[in-house]
Amino acid sequence: MFVLALTRPAPLDDAEVGRLAQDLGSTPYETRMLVSGGLPAILLTAADVARVTAVGDRLRARGHAAMVLDGALVTSSEEMVAVRRPSFGPGGLGADEARPNEILPYDDVLALVRAVHKSSTRTKEKTTELKFNPGRAMALGPMFAMQRTTTEVSKAVEQRENVLYLFRRSGERPWIFAENGAVYTGLGQDLAPTRMANFQRVVARLRELCRHAQFDDRLLAHKRIPEHLASGPNGRWLETSSSPGVDLIAHVVAAWIAQAQSTPYR
Repeated sequence: MFVLALTRPAPLDDAEVGRLAQDLGSTPYETRMLVSGGLPAILLTAADVARVTAVGDRLRARGHAAMVLDGALVTSSEEMVAVRRPSFGPGGLGADEARPNEILPYDDVLALVRAVHKSSTRTKEKTTELKFNPGRAMALGPMFAMQRTTTEVSKAVEQRENVLYLFRRSGERPWIFAENGAVYTGLGQDLAPTRMANFQRVVARLRELCRHAQFDDRLLAHKRIPEHLASGPNGRWLETSSSPGVDLIAHVVAAWIAQAQSTPYR
C-alpha cells in the first residue's frame, strides 16, 4: 500500500477544499475533517502507486507540501528495537543490559518523535445465577421459588502509553522507548518516584545527547490517528488500537525531516 500525506497545506478556502475533495474522491466535509485534525494528514491510501503519485503531483502543483510513502517501509512498533533498560554511554544509548552490544550512536539519531499509543478493549461476559422469585414461590410453591437468570455484562478497559520513536540517519531499524515497558535504574540519582516522570527525564536526556536529532511532538495533539480494529468470535470482545496509525504517521514525520536534510531513514 502507498500513502499520500499532506505535510504543509496551501491556503484552504472553500474552493481549494472542493478541489482536494475531487482529487481524493471524497466530499468537501470529509476532506476538511482530514486536513483539520493535525499534520501530517493521511489523505489517501491505495495499492495503485500511479494513482497516489498523480494525486500528490496535483497537490504540489497547487502549492501544497505532500509526500508519498511506501507502506512497505513502515516498521511496526513490535518490529522496532525496544529500549527496555536505557543506559547512557559516552557514545550511544544502550537498549538493555542483557544485550550489551546493541548500542544506538547518538549521532545516528535523525528524529525523536513523541507520541501516545491508545487502546481500548471491550468484552462481553454472560453470568448465570439463581435468584429468589416471589411470584414463582406464590404460584408454584417454595420448591420452585428459585429462578435461573442470565445477564450480559460489558466491560471496557482503556490504556494510554507514552512512547518515543528514535529514527536513524543510517536507515537502520528504528528504536522505540515506551513508558510502561522500561526499567529506569539507568537514571541513577535522577530516578523519580513515578513512571511518567522517569519517562520525561529519559526523553530530556536523549534530547541533550542526540544533539543533531530533531525533536517533534506534534503527534501528541493529532486528532485524526487511524485506528486498527480487531474483534473476537461472536463479538465477545472488541479491541481498537492507535499504535499502527501512530507508527505510520511517525514514519511520515521522519520522512519529512529526512527529506529536508537529504538523509535516508527507516
